[in-house]
Amino acid sequence: MQKKSFWEQYKMPILLLGGIAIGALIGIIAPDFGTKLKPLGDIFLNLMFTIVVPLVFASIASAVGAMANMKRLGKILGSTLLTFLATGAFAGACVLIWVNLFNPAATCLNAAGDTIASMMVTRMVEGRDWLDKKAAAGELIDA
Repeated sequence: MQKKSFWEQYKMPILLLGGIAIGALIGIIAPDFGTKLKPLGDIFLNLMFTIVVPLVFASIASAVGAMANMKRLGKILGSTLLTFLATGAFAGACVLIWVNLFNPAATCLNAAGDTIASMMVTRMVEGRDWLDKKAAAGELIDA
């Protein structure tokens, strides 16, 4: 068997990294031009998602359908489910720790200087028209 050249072997990763580098340079040098190209990038990503999801489903379904040993199928599905649950639990724990350490709602301020968390609590306590009541009372600061 003939050995592939470097370009033939690594063409896709090189093109991907080159595209990332070119996009980063456009974003640094000409951000307005990059903003004009954004719809093309959005279309590309949507097409990729449209292709990838059915492709993954079809490959998994065909692999399961072609599997002759059902005991092996049970092990694979069990390990897949365990991996999904473990990574989901890990992600949930990370989010809970992060939010409790660095409470993002406590530091976000609106134009009146109120935190987002206090606005949410006020709305729940005082009802839907709490902002109208504050405006009528003259408690809002002009931004």
